[in-house]
Amino acid sequence: MCGILAFFDPNGYYKGTPEELKAYLASLSHRMRSRGPDGNGYFGGSNWGLSHERLAIMDPEGGQQPIIYEDRESPIALVANGEIYNHKALEQKYNLQPMRTGSDSEPLI
Repeated sequence: MCGILAFFDPNGYYKGTPEELKAYLASLSHRMRSRGPDGNGYFGGSNWGLSHERLAIMDPEGGQQPIIYEDRESPIALVANGEIYNHKALEQKYNLQPMRTGSDSEPLI
């Protein structure tokens, strides 16, 4: 089972730099390493961050999370825990764009 950590501070109470926030959230996320020993990832900004400790079941090579689509006006990032058994059927049913990874979570984006 993966470990997920999300931080959001819309009022600007956090006064550190984005690098300091990343280091702080990485230290917190590291405490969940036993939930996802196969890798970890981070995506964030000055007042928000997503961290993921990965248990690799689907697409061990290319399914690193957060899954990030940065080629849009507003980037989209996803962290998920669980397994979507019908992800291939969902891709076909909703005529989704070609997936960039083999991750079963990517159709959620």
